[in-house]
Amino acid sequence: RIASISGNIHRANGAPLPGIEVNLTGNSIGQQFTDTNGDYAFPGLADGFDYTITPQWQGTCNSPCITVYDLYLIQQHILGVTALPSPYALIAADANNSGGITTQDYVQIRSLILGDINQFPTNSCWRFVDAGYPFPDPFDPFTSGFPEVANINNLTGDVQADFIGVQVGDVSDCMEMVGASNLVLFLEAADVYCTDELALVQVRVQGFTDISGLQFTIKWDPAIFEYANVLNFGLPGLTAANFSQFASSGELTMVWTDPSGLQQTLADGSLLFNLYLNPIISANVPTIIYFSDTPSLPLAIDATGQPGFVDGQIAATALESPELAVGPAYCYNGLQFASFYAEGNMSPLDGDNVFQDRGNNGWMVYNLADNGAIFMQALYPTPPFCGTLYNEMVSTCAAALVPDCEQPVELAPSVEPDASLQVQGNKVVWVSDQDGDRDIYAYDLATGTLTNVSDNAADDQFPNLHGDRIVWRGNESGNYEIWAYDCQTQFKQQVSQNSTDVDQSPAVFGNYVTWRSNQDGDNDIYLYNLVTGLETNLSNDNATGAGSPAIFGDWVVWESTDQGPDVDVFLYTISIQNMENLSNSAEDEQDLVLQGDVAAWAAFDMNTFAYDLFAYQLATGTLVPVANDVPLSLNSLAVGGDYVVWADNSDGDNEIYAYRLSDGTTLQLSNNTDEDNRPAIHAGQVVWEAFEGGD
Repeated sequence: RIASISGNIHRANGAPLPGIEVNLTGNSIGQQFTDTNGDYAFPGLADGFDYTITPQWQGTCNSPCITVYDLYLIQQHILGVTALPSPYALIAADANNSGGITTQDYVQIRSLILGDINQFPTNSCWRFVDAGYPFPDPFDPFTSGFPEVANINNLTGDVQADFIGVQVGDVSDCMEMVGASNLVLFLEAADVYCTDELALVQVRVQGFTDISGLQFTIKWDPAIFEYANVLNFGLPGLTAANFSQFASSGELTMVWTDPSGLQQTLADGSLLFNLYLNPIISANVPTIIYFSDTPSLPLAIDATGQPGFVDGQIAATALESPELAVGPAYCYNGLQFASFYAEGNMSPLDGDNVFQDRGNNGWMVYNLADNGAIFMQALYPTPPFCGTLYNEMVSTCAAALVPDCEQPVELAPSVEPDASLQVQGNKVVWVSDQDGDRDIYAYDLATGTLTNVSDNAADDQFPNLHGDRIVWRGNESGNYEIWAYDCQTQFKQQVSQNSTDVDQSPAVFGNYVTWRSNQDGDNDIYLYNLVTGLETNLSNDNATGAGSPAIFGDWVVWESTDQGPDVDVFLYTISIQNMENLSNSAEDEQDLVLQGDVAAWAAFDMNTFAYDLFAYQLATGTLVPVANDVPLSLNSLAVGGDYVVWADNSDGDNEIYAYRLSDGTTLQLSNNTDEDNRPAIHAGQVVWEAFEGGD
């Protein structure tokens, strides 16, 4: 007779584990890899014989799921403050496979996060526990041992053999990060640098209150600098051991927890440590030093003992350096002028614009911004100067400058006129039919590399870009699905898996993709975790009007008639898996936008046939009335930092207005007889279109 063995491999929290190797031995041998649902199967086996199922992982142990939060939880367990809550967490914490949790485990996991090792010397990266095994003592899973294979003796019929995968080092079970920290890290560089002297970069803090753990990565160009040293530590227990040992690649990772498990507070402006870099080429070369979200996400453990992303795009909560955006460049009397501005809110007292004048005497920098990455530009000719370090000029794509007033470089022909062009940091993304069908293209401004991201004979459209991740809608699989591409790993994957063509409006932030789909018969909003492969129906209602999803950090917002018949704005908080109605009014909400921790929308008032404008500050849960009964120009609402901007024709023609959230002030930005529309805001600067003189 014919029998079979099948099963599922998942985390302790139920998240499936795809790509796990499963080996069959005994009367027959075979090998399978778990699918996207974590399932495997060995059909067609002869019954009456003995078989063994052995899962294993053949890759490296490094993972974005293993962070400073895991070190913090292990330390709390070792100190006797808070015990690890499950036998699986205890197994994950035992990095050296000693059958106990000690500081040696902490040290090995820290080395893994720092990138000093990619395998544990005496343990595997993953342990796979028989899912049906009852631990005799859940608080000590080591004494009696635990089964990591499934032995099926005298196989009869169809047998299920499930396993729980435990990633060694990941005691939090790949917990999703929550909220945003109030911590800001900024870089200060002083003095000149030459090939015979060290460049000093000071890492300082702001908002460092009740912090018990911290991790981040600083990057630089390894062709220009090599790592020299770190000194002058400003935290208890912070030593050279908290930094990666392989900094020659142009990056330095730091991970720290307070050695006593306490919370530390530093005054604003305090020194965290000094980083010394050795210039390895002569001066006159621009370069940058900046915070990066790879290989270690910027995280801080706050007063509640919870991890938080620190995002450089949110004012006063940045751990990651702001990225540079390049404004207009133009020529005057043979000189080039280029404007720069930084992601996030900058101090208006210092000015958000950085202007450079490139002429016969080199570069001169005016109106410096007040935080961000460091831009180093040497003066030339070299004598009598080796080079001058311009302090705190925000820049991550200096290569985007137009040299010597040359014309801009054409990136691609046949670009779709559909507003698909996007830029963030060094990445530019657009839709083009230059090879005969519509594909998604990405251009790296730093390297000059052009990539056909979708690269198929199908129809691809509506790209969305964040960091190294690009998502879009395409019918490569025969119907329209949502796809994702990682620019760093060059890995493309299909996100949605259904037979409907109505998968639309993809958006991405970090590891998450959200989109609208009618795969269950009505329009719902879905969320997909690119790390765990978990798909979640966020709206999960019977409404037909769910749409316009947007995502930022821990938040997803969308419009829906779920609690209708009117359209409301809904919020889903990823970390706590909670959905709420933000607007909850009798009006129809529309023009929903989200940036940072602020969502804004317009509500149509049937009595006045005008619009009420609202903003919702997600971090504090505050609903702010922005404007009442305005004749809004549709699709003109935008939000950035402390401001909501829009266009309306209150005075007879469209003008641009801004509302400052911090003090409730409304500003009229334009005042003319032209038609002003489509405002955009970034770093406290607003641009818009104006119809003047017939165009």
